[in-house]
Amino acid sequence: MLRFALDGGRSLRVPLAQRSISAHEVLLVDDDLSTREALTDLLHDRGYSVTAAADGREALNYLRDASPPGIIILDLMMPVMDGWQFLEHQWHDPMLLEIPVIVVTATPPYYLRATAILRKPIQFESLLEMIDRFLSVKN
Repeated sequence: MLRFALDGGRSLRVPLAQRSISAHEVLLVDDDLSTREALTDLLHDRGYSVTAAADGREALNYLRDASPPGIIILDLMMPVMDGWQFLEHQWHDPMLLEIPVIVVTATPPYYLRATAILRKPIQFESLLEMIDRFLSVKN
C-alpha cells in the first residue's frame, strides 16, 4: 500500500516547470489519524496514490518540492495550521493555485476559496464522484 507520512521539515521549492502534475495522486490533509488511514485505504483501493498530512503546515511543506497532486482533500478544523489558513496560503501562491481542493467539514460551510465542499460524515461515493469530476476536467 502506498502511504506516506510527512515529517514537517523545511525544503526548497522546486519550480513548477520542473514538476509534473500527478493526476492520480491525492494529498489528504486531516488531523484525525483514523480518518487519514480509512480514506487512504479506500482511495488506494480505487487506484489513487495518497500522501497524507496531519495539518496544513505539513501539507505546505510537502508541496514545496513534491510534484503537485491531482487534487487535495482538506479538513478545516486542525491544529498548527487549519484548513482556512492553508487555503489562504494556496490562494496567494501561484504554484499551488491551480490544484483543486475538496474541503471536508462538519462545520456549516460558508464562503471558502475551495473547489468544492463536502459535509461530514463523508459519503465516500460522493467524494469519489467529486474527485473523478475535477480530475477529468484537469486532464
